[in-house]
Amino acid sequence: MQASDFVSRSKSVVHARTTDPYLALSGWPDAAIGSTDPAIHVVRSTADLSRVGRLRHALSREGRASSRDGDFGSPALIEQVDRCSLVFVAECRGEAVGTIRLTRAADAINDPHLGLLLEVAKPGDSGAAIMMSRFAVLPDPQAHALIVPMLLQAYRSACLAGAVQSFMAAPTRMVPTFAARGWQWIGRTFVDLEAGTMHVLRHERLDLDRLRDTGSPLVSVADDFFGHRNGVRR
Repeated sequence: MQASDFVSRSKSVVHARTTDPYLALSGWPDAAIGSTDPAIHVVRSTADLSRVGRLRHALSREGRASSRDGDFGSPALIEQVDRCSLVFVAECRGEAVGTIRLTRAADAINDPHLGLLLEVAKPGDSGAAIMMSRFAVLPDPQAHALIVPMLLQAYRSACLAGAVQSFMAAPTRMVPTFAARGWQWIGRTFVDLEAGTMHVLRHERLDLDRLRDTGSPLVSVADDFFGHRNGVRR
């Protein structure tokens, strides 16, 4: 199973090539900001972020992601930490259908949700840890077809940004989804006042055996980066 097996056939959409001053992508390598899939890109404009915010809000109203920091009177759920994170959006026919966010541990400290995840996760090296959050996908087949490409891009960008460990918090129903992609539950949970019980999942950049054992599509990206095949590092 190769990364190319999951490349979207969707037509590329036009999106911002420059970044609004409102969004601070400084510190993120250019390679991490780029996308290898035409259906997925990093948010670079306030208009794009508003589309993501509306998607988050729509799903929160169905009992999924929600945020105390968001304006619940507004159709868009946008958080302060979005400004310094890599917010990926997956598109289908020009519509935002999925999103995931990468945040450096140093930037996650002051966010009420990510700060709690960071406290419970206890990364070995906070300077080389990335928090993955705000995973949201519309409940339809075309959107679900972009889940794997979106996770492939998030994993690739995390590696390019120098992450040694990645963490995410997932509700019980989502743990098997991420476990099948190589994330490991580390035996720690916490209670988010809005999302309920959350399980802390970790991904070790060099734990390639876990990727292979789970049949994760991420293994193809890992092989590209680390040249580790059949137990032999190139």
